[in-house]
Amino acid sequence: MTPGRANLTDDRRLVQRAGLVVPAAVWVLGLVSPPSGGLTLGYVTTYTLLLATTALVDQTAPPVTASRLRGFGWLLVEIVLCGLVVRAQGTLIRPTLIYLLPVGRAILLLGEREGLLASLLVWLAYGMNIAPGAWPDHLGDFPNYLSFFLAPYAVAVVLSLAIVRQERAKHAIQTLYDDLRIAHEELQALHQEVRQAAVAEERNRLAREIHDSLLRVSLRRSGRGLDKLAPPLFNPVAGTARRGSAIAAHWGEVLRGVDESGSASDR
Repeated sequence: MTPGRANLTDDRRLVQRAGLVVPAAVWVLGLVSPPSGGLTLGYVTTYTLLLATTALVDQTAPPVTASRLRGFGWLLVEIVLCGLVVRAQGTLIRPTLIYLLPVGRAILLLGEREGLLASLLVWLAYGMNIAPGAWPDHLGDFPNYLSFFLAPYAVAVVLSLAIVRQERAKHAIQTLYDDLRIAHEELQALHQEVRQAAVAEERNRLAREIHDSLLRVSLRRSGRGLDKLAPPLFNPVAGTARRGSAIAAHWGEVLRGVDESGSASDR
């Protein structure tokens, strides 16, 4: 879920629009079914102002990143305004749909558990709307009025919970996608490093082969020059002959050592 009002999800935009549609619908219902006093100027003015204020407050809901205290305080203000709307209309049935606004907002602002508990406050507010006409002689009116609001309340709760859970699932998927993208980038960087290391190793191997080849060629040339110089060393004197043979044998060992080191480096 992306915080902030500038990045609202499609579902939250729908809820925000409902904050305008529901007050407008309740306003029409209030004019179609006015209280017993009729459509007086005072009633229409008061009712319109209360609904306009409720819609304005709903549109200024705090973001989900706001503190719990701020969100709960804002929710109480909206519930009080809804109660005043129902009281101004007086019929206690159709205008109660205005309570759907704080029901949905409570869950979206405070989460599943806390929001669901906070949404129960609308029942208390609605009960306070019913109490003046039902207490104490018409207590049986409470179940009648409350049962009317039960179905819309359940629908609002189910939809709001679905939005919250869908946003949580989207957030989990986005987090997984980000982790996979980071892992892919790290794998690509590691692959690049391995390839660069392989190129450097191949370059060093070729350099060693060239160096060893040049060294063997140089030593063989030096050995052939020594062979040309070696025959004059042989004379009847035995010690000089042995020294010449030792030099030739030692030079052969040097050449074999160079060849073996070159073969080892090739492997």
